[in-house]
Amino acid sequence: MAAFSDSVTSSDNTVQAGTVDLTLDGRDATVTFLDVENIRPGDDNIGSVTDQNTVTLANGGTIDGAVEVTVTDVRDYENDTTKAEEKEDTTAGGELQKYLDVRAVVDGTVITDWYAVEQIPVPSTPPTTIALDSGQSKQFSVEWRFNDPGDKTVNEAQSDRVEIDLTFRLTQTGGV
Repeated sequence: MAAFSDSVTSSDNTVQAGTVDLTLDGRDATVTFLDVENIRPGDDNIGSVTDQNTVTLANGGTIDGAVEVTVTDVRDYENDTTKAEEKEDTTAGGELQKYLDVRAVVDGTVITDWYAVEQIPVPSTPPTTIALDSGQSKQFSVEWRFNDPGDKTVNEAQSDRVEIDLTFRLTQTGGV
């Protein structure tokens, strides 16, 4: 007794993992994008998208993701003293952090409230994430304003400097 049969071969079956690949201004390395000098009380960069406050976030991978931004460090420096500051304790940090507010903006949309730099906990990750699909890019900006209290206390911030370190992390979205 015989039975009919047939066979077909299926070869080169593969499974490949997708990727998420976050770049800042097209680079995988550390990027400085907020570098402003000679600010004074009343100054701000609200609504400004310039090389001095904006970085391009891009997902060069094949999987959609979301970017978390974490403030990893804030440093406030007491720089060259001026006559208005001569009586200050120059061994401590500077005072600019008292008067400087910052907020985050993505593609022109505000994603965080204003925070006084001195009130930002380190480390901290705002609850807002930035959707970044495969092949997509968005402009991330830090807006700042130098508050003027209207009295001479602001003199204590003369020549001080603030440095803020941010870490951007792209995590896949969707999936199982």
